[in-house]
Amino acid sequence: GREVLRVLIIGEKAGYLDRAGTIVASKGNKVRFENNIDIALLNLKNGIGADLALVDVSQNIELFITSLEQERIALPVVACGFNSDSSLALDAIKSGAKEYIPLPPDEDMIVAILDAITV
Repeated sequence: GREVLRVLIIGEKAGYLDRAGTIVASKGNKVRFENNIDIALLNLKNGIGADLALVDVSQNIELFITSLEQERIALPVVACGFNSDSSLALDAIKSGAKEYIPLPPDEDMIVAILDAITV
């Protein structure tokens, strides 16, 4: 079977992000929500690990990824946001996000990304 992934979701635990969390959890993974990248980074530095971060594009993804690199924390980052935020999506990918998940979240796409991460 697949390993259980620890998925960190950064952003407001509401609406579509909450739905993404539900999908991730329904596949047998552990989900942790953090309101913003500052809290997320603090917890990661303190050893509360994660295997994948889903980050709302309204967060400063570039700063998050740069901070992870500075701390030598290896954590794949996937941005999520609405298709209307295409410039933010582009920025996220340029900043080092591995993938971009359009919201509302598509279950198949989330599962595909989880599977890709576990390879």
